Amino acid sequence: MKLFFRKIGEGPVIVVLHGLFGMSDNWLSVAKSLENQYCFYLPDQRNHGRSPHDEKINYEIMAEDLKEFFDRNVLSKAFLIGHSMGGKVALSFAKLYPQLVKKMIVVDISPLEVISSHLLKYLEIMQNIDLNKLISRKQAEEMFSQKSNANDATILFLLKNLYRDENNNFKWRLNLTALQNNIPAIMSAIELPDVISTPSLFIKGGKSNYIGPGEENYIYQKFLNATILEIPQANHWVHASAPEQFIQAVRDYFSAAS
Repeated sequence: MKLFFRKIGEGPVIVVLHGLFGMSDNWLSVAKSLENQYCFYLPDQRNHGRSPHDEKINYEIMAEDLKEFFDRNVLSKAFLIGHSMGGKVALSFAKLYPQLVKKMIVVDISPLEVISSHLLKYLEIMQNIDLNKLISRKQAEEMFSQKSNANDATILFLLKNLYRDENNNFKWRLNLTALQNNIPAIMSAIELPDVISTPSLFIKGGKSNYIGPGEENYIYQKFLNATILEIPQANHWVHASAPEQFIQAVRDYFSAAS
């Protein structure tokens, strides 16, 4: 699959993989903060953003999408950053193609299964919005507020996927049907070999519950060169809720590359 992507900066290559419901736009501020030191490739993953839609989506398929992306852009070896779903894609890719990954940063996710009813709720709400009757983005925001416990920042993040087409009609950039049909695969654990030697930094948000204490032990067992960093004031969207600390962590970890 030919993925849409943005390219920013010059220097060693960093490929950033967004999370579920995300897109390349979400990482522009991080890329612009480091564009004088690194060359960022920001792809939209399948069924997200401006990349093609397909009925299939799982971590093996997305890892192969990324391999095709490396080949298409002649990337021989790169740093990886993956957030949430994108973190699991990075883990799958490092398992299959360790020779292509210098180091990786996995943001607020572990290799284990995610149990999250709110993801299903968000999909359900988006599916139930009648785009033919939708008058404004504000109206969609109100629907989310009424039907979920999502805060304003989360609602705005989700509704970045809502756009007007050439006929001024509202459309979703997300392939909602494919995501809903494959949500068990998206929340599933990554099957890992006995050990992974790729140097890996796991960054967790102090206000997030996506990486629990038991999962930290699992990470240290499976990853020979793992570090876990907690940013206390950050939520699940670490790069958005604690940008300065996150960018400093990226700078420190990748500049010390072996």
